[in-house]
Amino acid sequence: MDDIMWKTMKINVRTTGLFYRLADKVVSQSNKIKELEENDRSRRVKLQDIERKFVDVKTGAEGLMLELQKSMDVAREGTSAMDALVQRFEESQEKVKSLEAENAALASQITNAFEKATFKARYDILKDYKVGLLDEA
Repeated sequence: MDDIMWKTMKINVRTTGLFYRLADKVVSQSNKIKELEENDRSRRVKLQDIERKFVDVKTGAEGLMLELQKSMDVAREGTSAMDALVQRFEESQEKVKSLEAENAALASQITNAFEKATFKARYDILKDYKVGLLDEA
């Protein structure tokens, strides 16, 4: 009986170690997702600042033709910067989706590993119990 308990304890230790390694991976992926979300927030703020500047320049340029030409130049630069930020934001969103998919895959691996380890432990216990019964007979 002590042998069964010892084997069960060893299996539990191995399963727990595997679980913690996979959980560490999930946590690191979650940290990466949080970091990307923070980057996205700062990009959104920059995008809003550029949009405000664009509106200010556009409304202030209604007077003279020269001022209109200057505001058009600034507007083109603002639009280019906005397009670049929007593109970066979309790329970040794709990275977040990719990391979420990896996170889901890791969670599935954790679940599968735990189920396999549990099944193996039950099988080993039943096998040892059966051998013990045969030895007694």
